[in-house]
Amino acid sequence: MDRVYLLDVATRRVAIVWATAQKIWPKALKDVKPPEVKINARLKTTAGLAYSKAHRVEFSAELMWEHTEHFIKDTIPHEVAHIVTDLRFPNERIIHGQPWRDTMFVLSGREPKRCHSMVNSEWEAKKAKAL
Repeated sequence: MDRVYLLDVATRRVAIVWATAQKIWPKALKDVKPPEVKINARLKTTAGLAYSKAHRVEFSAELMWEHTEHFIKDTIPHEVAHIVTDLRFPNERIIHGQPWRDTMFVLSGREPKRCHSMVNSEWEAKKAKAL
């Protein structure tokens, strides 16, 4: 697995999604840089995480390697939508509430989903051998 490649793909896609968000919500995102992107080898079944206060998104190395297309279309917009929503609605307390769902739909054009159904084949194989 090439983590440098994954970081490049994720960083480029985050920048594209962020630029789209800035065009749609210029007041809320004016002069705000895209979030920092990290590839996290410790995430095995969690696809991604958004840290609004740190202005950072992290993605599972193994899941992204195995499901790159899903990450580009769904996971990256999902995590970016969290940061955009937190900037637009700082008092919103429901993580996957209507403001996030609306933001996710606008950024991805896809049905907002709270959870993914991707399988980490390598992780599942290791767990099966441990049994």
